[in-house]
Amino acid sequence: MFKTSLRRAQFELAMKGNPTMLIWLGKQYLGQNERTEVKFNASEVNAINKDMITNVAKERDLKDFE
Repeated sequence: MFKTSLRRAQFELAMKGNPTMLIWLGKQYLGQNERTEVKFNASEVNAINKDMITNVAKERDLKDFE
């Protein structure tokens, strides 16, 4: 009975517009989550990788990678 009363109180708060409760209930009962979309530009990633490899090569004194 306690859990039922607690859920009812949470639902009532949410229905009154409590944003925190709306978010929490959405995550619990609707499977909602906070997704962050990350997009990569292939040419930027390749440039970063090339820079990283070049820096490691310089640190290790590998002339072939310059």
